[in-house]
Amino acid sequence: MALLKEFVSFCRQQELLERGAAVVVACSGGPDSLALLDLLWRLQPEWGLRLLVAHFEHGIRGEASRQDALFVADFCQERGLAFVQEAADVPAWAEVHGQSLETAARTLRYAFLRRQCGKLGPQAVIATAHHADDQAETVLAHLLRGSGLDGLSGMRPRAGAIIRPLLFTTKVAIGAYCRERQLTPRHDATNDLPEGTRNRLRLQLLPELARDYNPAVRDSLCRLAALAAADSDYLNEQAAALFAQLARRQADGWSLERAAFRALPLAMARRVLRQLVNALQGSCRGWEAQHFERLCSFIQTAETGKCLSLPGDVQAELIYDRVVFHPVRPAAGLAPVQVLQVPGQTVLTAFDRIVEAELLSAPPAVTGPEFMYCDYDRLPGPVTVRQRRPGDRLRLSGGTKKLKDILIDAKVPRSERARIPVFCAGEEILWLGGWRRAAVAAAGPDTRTYLLLKIRNHGFHK
Repeated sequence: MALLKEFVSFCRQQELLERGAAVVVACSGGPDSLALLDLLWRLQPEWGLRLLVAHFEHGIRGEASRQDALFVADFCQERGLAFVQEAADVPAWAEVHGQSLETAARTLRYAFLRRQCGKLGPQAVIATAHHADDQAETVLAHLLRGSGLDGLSGMRPRAGAIIRPLLFTTKVAIGAYCRERQLTPRHDATNDLPEGTRNRLRLQLLPELARDYNPAVRDSLCRLAALAAADSDYLNEQAAALFAQLARRQADGWSLERAAFRALPLAMARRVLRQLVNALQGSCRGWEAQHFERLCSFIQTAETGKCLSLPGDVQAELIYDRVVFHPVRPAAGLAPVQVLQVPGQTVLTAFDRIVEAELLSAPPAVTGPEFMYCDYDRLPGPVTVRQRRPGDRLRLSGGTKKLKDILIDAKVPRSERARIPVFCAGEEILWLGGWRRAAVAAAGPDTRTYLLLKIRNHGFHK
């Protein structure tokens, strides 16, 4: 009964469960997951838990795997627990996707668990049976890969919707609980084979370390995880505050203040970049240490105008005093010339913009770069919209200036320039949309009809 009390205490201390919680319980039928399910089942009446037991059959062990599923189903039926299962051919999926059996099984299993969790509502959680021995294996695996503090933190008691209520206890204690409760779990024979990284760590390396170097190696690794987690959490809080100061939301991405970023200590710079990637993509999945190192070096040393391709179809571009991050855009083709509907609304599909044109009898009381007005009767031709062309010049009151130079002076990122529409009247450029208007057909005291143009984003990028 001691394990139940410790279990309740740990759940309360870590705020893993609340009364009335909806819980998807991942259960393979083995000792760990069966003990977890039994503990939650015993708490169900008092805590009002809504339990859904989920079993994923990997298709690796043939008939034995199918018997595991039947065992869990019967266990749930005897206790009046809701049960759901799913089967997949993990070996075939792993071969198609070029993954190890370990990785493929984990990917498909968690996808299944998250689908079931979604059915229970936004506050539902997924309970897994990871324990202290699993934690030691995880930390050791990350250590061997050269992980930083985040990796050495191992598994957290709670990570998003995933909770690990057994992380405080050991496999030996779980086995004793199963015997005490007269539970008869299934045995997965593949766990006894030194195949796969986790199995070799558990069966070979950890026993050797305990025998020849440190009998308490498991406890040491778990203590390392706790210390690293505390340090990592603090550093991440500091990085989040710095990210809020240095980052700016762009139309379809983010940008960082370059000089301030370059002044950061390397350890903090890496974490700020992790904050940025999470903001841009939702997670750092697909990013490795080498990607962050390369990005840090790029920001520190590259010249303005240079670009760097990153995982997840992300591109970093140095634009004067900022680093702009945005999705990689396909090369822009030559957009057709569009005739503007006057009055009316015109969708500029190639530019992700909408233009509204009005004819007024009095000068409009508007300001801002999204507006432009002129003398409608003095226009040298119909208003059209096109892309910028080499050599384009804007007629100003004191002469002409290349559109390219105007955009450079305005520090417009190179990647954004093709998305700026050029408004023309006949052969004359009337307006560099949202940036600079020409002296062509300027309104004056004798103007009778005013053409007002308003440009706004269509919503594709902003």
